Amino acid sequence: MGVNGLCGLIGYNPSLQKQYILHDCTVVIDGYFQLYAKANVHCVVVLDGGYDPSNGKLRTIQKRNMDRVYQMKRLQGADAEKIKALPSHATVVYRSILAQLNVEVIQCVFEADEYIASHANKLNCPVISDDSDFFVYDLKGGLIQLSSLDRKTVQKQLKPGGPIITGAAVPDWIVSGFVAGRIPSKIITVVATGINFLYIKIEALHMRSSYEVSLPLRKCLYGFVFKGQTNMIQELDRSGHGLRFQDVEFLEGEVGLLEIPDLSAKQRLTIFNNCVLPTANCADLVDLAEGKLLLYALEYLVLNTSVNWQFALSLLVTHVVTQATAARTEDEHVSYLLGVHVYSHEVRGFSNFFRKPTPGQRLDVQLIHKTNEYTGCFDAIYWLNGLLGAFKTNFKFHLVLNGVFLHNFYKDLNGRPQPARYLADHWQPNSRLHRMFDNLWNQILQRLFSEMKRNT
Repeated sequence: MGVNGLCGLIGYNPSLQKQYILHDCTVVIDGYFQLYAKANVHCVVVLDGGYDPSNGKLRTIQKRNMDRVYQMKRLQGADAEKIKALPSHATVVYRSILAQLNVEVIQCVFEADEYIASHANKLNCPVISDDSDFFVYDLKGGLIQLSSLDRKTVQKQLKPGGPIITGAAVPDWIVSGFVAGRIPSKIITVVATGINFLYIKIEALHMRSSYEVSLPLRKCLYGFVFKGQTNMIQELDRSGHGLRFQDVEFLEGEVGLLEIPDLSAKQRLTIFNNCVLPTANCADLVDLAEGKLLLYALEYLVLNTSVNWQFALSLLVTHVVTQATAARTEDEHVSYLLGVHVYSHEVRGFSNFFRKPTPGQRLDVQLIHKTNEYTGCFDAIYWLNGLLGAFKTNFKFHLVLNGVFLHNFYKDLNGRPQPARYLADHWQPNSRLHRMFDNLWNQILQRLFSEMKRNT
């Protein structure tokens, strides 16, 4: 958390610091890293896990969430473009990038500070962090502040591996899945504290929380985690202009944590579908597991909210175009939705939609809210799948969603009299990609939105 004012005190007393030439060594890093190519520095990134069961950080968590609520009040003001907010998937994306760079990661079950200090002393190496808490630890190798580093040297290749810390009273397969990034820290936190601290997203304060639509999915998750123990936990979420703890009751899950490892593949899929309830079966239209999860989330959102087809189409275009643009390897270029390689030159007709909003441009708060609802549904479905193992995936969320692109494309598409011609103007006309996407979209439009009309 940091000690208020301590970094400033150290900074104003140069005698408490000394210059350190960083090269040919190992360092332990507190959740952030800069790699130094010319220095041959081996980095060990240590990440926080769930919140401590003592609830010692409850006040800090509430303060951080309220800070985001205060930011929302400026969303439509003159300073809206100055708002800085951590995206809700930042930690998942960060973990994916570390794996992509083969960086050694140690995932703690709870807060990492004590382990970082202990591990650094074991290795007799320095800790790199801007967290002032480390000034009070007896670090044999010392503390190097991130702000003092020379970022001109950057290294991108390190060795994989790393031990884990155990401590939560949950099955071993949950702990190992959490360490591997398949199980969310929220499960560790919920088991330890009985509270799900929902990440407060930036959205309009006069609207309901974007998490409400995905509550039934989270209830399924709680039912599995707490089978035979309790049927109620608490969620901390935004309510209007403030925060509120809300009791959440749920039914006992079909299976519990101890039973899940023994399930067959068919049983896992059946239980997953019983939670997600895919009545239009859009996921059957794609082959890759990653694409199926995206369509499960889209279908759930459409059938449980008033989302229009323009938003659904914009999401699908965003997924395909963003992945083609963001992919760095041949495997990443295989579109989750289309199942074929798609490259950036094939989607260059959409490049203008990646431009950031200009100063003074008003944001569409309704669109932001829809997007938050979608990501909330996807998160719940993704973690349900991570728990049940219905589909084996290597999902990289940063490849398929770009908020700037989605905002710009939806605003430009909405109200177009001939959307098919509009899309054709951006794809390469009559190209393989154009035909494949058009076929997928027409089937989703027929299945998903006709299904919605029958239910209303």
